[in-house]
Amino acid sequence: MFYEDHEYATFPCSKAKSILPLDLFIYEYRIGDVTQSVSAANQLKRIGHTETVLKRMTAEGKSFTGAAALYCAKKTHLLLLSFLVTSLLCDKNRKAGRQRADEMMSFMDKEYHEVYEMSKKHCKILKTLNRLHIGLTGYNRILNSKLYNKVRHNKSFD
Repeated sequence: MFYEDHEYATFPCSKAKSILPLDLFIYEYRIGDVTQSVSAANQLKRIGHTETVLKRMTAEGKSFTGAAALYCAKKTHLLLLSFLVTSLLCDKNRKAGRQRADEMMSFMDKEYHEVYEMSKKHCKILKTLNRLHIGLTGYNRILNSKLYNKVRHNKSFD
């Protein structure tokens, strides 16, 4: 099973009374390495793993209250966004990607509505990009464009 590190990072932090950050790397991602589990091709190949982890995080996350509940919801939201980007922008079968995304969003709406609410606007944007046949490369170009950064982060064009 891949991507279970989301659970390993989320649940202990949610239950901890205090946390001591250390300047220690336990593992590192090799960015740009196609053999890494975080590469787009591998994420798509293992999309079922991400779905399983999302469902486990949903089941566990609903049991928390207060700040821990919000932390779990936000961590689940981030993994859901990764799932949606992979489904909607990386899958060459656009229709299958939309169906997979719709099924997961329907699940979240019923099972973890807070995460659904956090994610629905992002999903709508990603589905629009999917229908326009804009893939991951085009999406990254948009995110790195001066115009997007000016609008999103209110920065100058210089």
